[in-house]
Amino acid sequence: MKNIILISLISLSLVHGSLAQTKPLELGGNFDYELFMPAHEVDGQKFHSARTAAETIQRLLNNGTPEDIENAEKIVPGLISCQIRDEKSPHYGAFRWELETPVEDLNAVEFVLFALITAMIEHEELLSKKTSDLLRESIRLGLINIRNIDVSHKYTNIVIKDITNTCLGGELLGDPELSQRGYRKLVSWMEFTDRSGGNYEYNSIPYTVVAIRVISTL
Repeated sequence: MKNIILISLISLSLVHGSLAQTKPLELGGNFDYELFMPAHEVDGQKFHSARTAAETIQRLLNNGTPEDIENAEKIVPGLISCQIRDEKSPHYGAFRWELETPVEDLNAVEFVLFALITAMIEHEELLSKKTSDLLRESIRLGLINIRNIDVSHKYTNIVIKDITNTCLGGELLGDPELSQRGYRKLVSWMEFTDRSGGNYEYNSIPYTVVAIRVISTL
């Protein structure tokens, strides 16, 4: 009995110690506190990356201290401002790579949602309802944009992001129409891969790593 009590006390001490060592993440020297977004400079011009903002939100929520959660919530409005919200735009629901640039690459939405959907699945309960609602709507619009693009099965790096984002995002939103599209595309991509004898882009080491990471998330 004494041994059980001793082991329990040691376990509690270790848990408390690990929690006590958890510190808020540093936002970094390039962080723009005015717009409250990660920033970088190119030729003296400041840019604010949507992908980096989404990944920063994910990292902050993973760390999970009260300060991290507060900072994650404060980044969200800047991130949302990188998304095209004009219903008349052909890029409705897409993300700019940077706040300061137009939509030049249709794939940006995939990278932003890959971070956001995972973060929401794992940590949505940490966020206020207002922030949660903003991110859910952003994800919904992003998934509609992805559906409209409907990238080719040959584009391995992006098609598996489409599949993963759509399956998980549809489940997160409770939207069977979206999630079923993801399931169907997963099956059709697997059938395409069987017919072609291998995945495209697998002669690229970086894309191989990306593909494995994305599929393992699904």
